[in-house]
Amino acid sequence: MRKHRVAVVLAMLAVPAARSAEPVSFSPAALMSRQAAGNQAEFFIAVFPPAGKEFEISVPLIPRWFAYGPSGRSVYATALIETRARSFTDERGMFKIELDPVRVSSIQGLDAFSSIGPFAVSQGEDLVVSGGSKGNNYPAKSCGVYEIHMPAGDIRAAIETSDCRAGSPWRVLSLSPEKTEALISANRSLALLDLAKGSITNI
Repeated sequence: MRKHRVAVVLAMLAVPAARSAEPVSFSPAALMSRQAAGNQAEFFIAVFPPAGKEFEISVPLIPRWFAYGPSGRSVYATALIETRARSFTDERGMFKIELDPVRVSSIQGLDAFSSIGPFAVSQGEDLVVSGGSKGNNYPAKSCGVYEIHMPAGDIRAAIETSDCRAGSPWRVLSLSPEKTEALISANRSLALLDLAKGSITNI
């Protein structure tokens, strides 16, 4: 069967080190997909090292939102589950995928969320900032931008509202190195969110 490849995300990561007891880093790398048996798709990370041959790392889920860990040794993703042909639904929660060896673990504390939006990971990989909605029904009972502290999974709302008729109104794009501000999309405009104060400054 002919294979199809689609680049979804491209990122520059740390230059790979020689094989050792320490996990290697991968750079550059891209999240890719190919058609497998039937209409199924499989996802993998294609790695293009500065020297040597391209190689692949299988990703054991179908990612919806996806981000590289700044260390270059892990990726984070929310997952999609196929329920019937051409139909996908959210799986609650978020996963950390370590790359060497490949190992998947769930991020704790997200059971209350009905949906999780785009997110950003801190440089120390101890904080994820994400848009999301809580509650099992639509419209959600509350939505906002949330800090997810790892590994314990402690959740803190940086900003939250009960007016979620259009879903979560904010999307997280990136996080400052100091973990004090997040670049977000607010009502289709770029803005800075002060995580401690919950204040939004339009750009």
